[in-house]
Amino acid sequence: IISIIIALIPIYFVTTKQLKKSIAGQLKEDRIVSKQSDRKGKRRIVFGIAMLALAILFVGYSLAIGAYNDAMLYLSAASLVLLGGLGLSSGLLKKPFTSQKHPIPSMRKLALKNMQRNPGRTLAVIILLAIGTFTVVITGANRKTFYGTENNRSSGTGGYLLWAETTSPVAFDLNSPKGQ
Repeated sequence: IISIIIALIPIYFVTTKQLKKSIAGQLKEDRIVSKQSDRKGKRRIVFGIAMLALAILFVGYSLAIGAYNDAMLYLSAASLVLLGGLGLSSGLLKKPFTSQKHPIPSMRKLALKNMQRNPGRTLAVIILLAIGTFTVVITGANRKTFYGTENNRSSGTGGYLLWAETTSPVAFDLNSPKGQ
């Protein structure tokens, strides 16, 4: 439920920002890059680099003190990498894109101009994909493994040697004749 709420937060902010504009204004709006947006872009790039550097420091610190299984440090570092990547993405979207060399732009240049035309929409997509990927990776990284400790009663398998995992729920007793 929390991941759904976190995913809906950027959608809410982008939607409310778009609803404040008139429809005619949205259709006519052509993004004009000014010095102010260029300064914002530079600040966001610096923020992104700072977050990435801080994440590297967290990982280096945890390796230096020998805390190889400290989930708090690694989760903090992963969160900083996520923030740094989003800061870099936002900053790069604010940078002016000018190409006067060729009269016919390539597909890559058209895609870049389209991303910069509506940066809120682009950032919403980037944020949703980043948070989804982050959630899947963190869930997989913090998953319990039972290799070598499956005989222990406190291992998560209850001391049993056989352990099964399903993606769909088992609605009946596997020990009954119907379940076999």
